[in-house]
Amino acid sequence: MENAVGIGQVISREQIAVTPEQLSAKLGVCSSTLTLGLAALAEAGFTVKTSAIDIRMTIAEPAAQAAPNKSSQNSALSRFLAAIQEEHFRRQYFYQAPLATLQSVMAQQSAVMPHERL
Repeated sequence: MENAVGIGQVISREQIAVTPEQLSAKLGVCSSTLTLGLAALAEAGFTVKTSAIDIRMTIAEPAAQAAPNKSSQNSALSRFLAAIQEEHFRRQYFYQAPLATLQSVMAQQSAVMPHERL
């Protein structure tokens, strides 16, 4: 989360726009985890504006911020951190899993959900 906050601060200070792909790559997360991270940053006091092509962030002025809701902040942060842990676990599992095991799983899924051949 510290990395996300640091990146958010740079984006805010430099007033730059980044693509979701750039931010996902920088944080090392997928798009769904990025969405949770942006929600956590919003709960932490950032104003996050997303469009179809970019993301912009500003740090809300302390006087303009409503009283922080610690429960909401903790919940958003917990979801983000859990998503990061799950993503890292999956990467590590598929990195370490023997090829034969992965091929077996794919064969089982293909048998259950056959796809059309082009």
